[in-house]
Amino acid sequence: MDEQTRNIIRKKLQKLGDIRLAKEHLKELREEISEGTGHNQFASFKNIRKWVSMVKKDMKKDGRREEAVTTKKEKSGATERKEPDIPLEAISDRVFMQTIGYEIAAIRRSMDRISSQLSEIEKKLSFVKRD
Repeated sequence: MDEQTRNIIRKKLQKLGDIRLAKEHLKELREEISEGTGHNQFASFKNIRKWVSMVKKDMKKDGRREEAVTTKKEKSGATERKEPDIPLEAISDRVFMQTIGYEIAAIRRSMDRISSQLSEIEKKLSFVKRD
């Protein structure tokens, strides 16, 4: 699908809003595409639906469907939560300190294992010396 076709579909979707496309809408869209591009005059509805879904995904990525999202939020009564303003430096410092804490705990466990192994070796050596 070329960029011109995408633009035609995008404009049509913005006009119609967030409704399900019926056959009448698909016929209108096919006519607009064939007039605008000069090809795809006999495109099947299946292909047009695929194109529409591709353009919707692109629009979601681009953030162009914000109007539809805000109307849904208004209908549902949802409110936006504001994220607290925490400086990025404070978060990175906290993560760094947590990482250091994990490293220290791992070193302590390793030292405890080594200490117990040394104690066992020491006991074996002291037992061998007596004989």
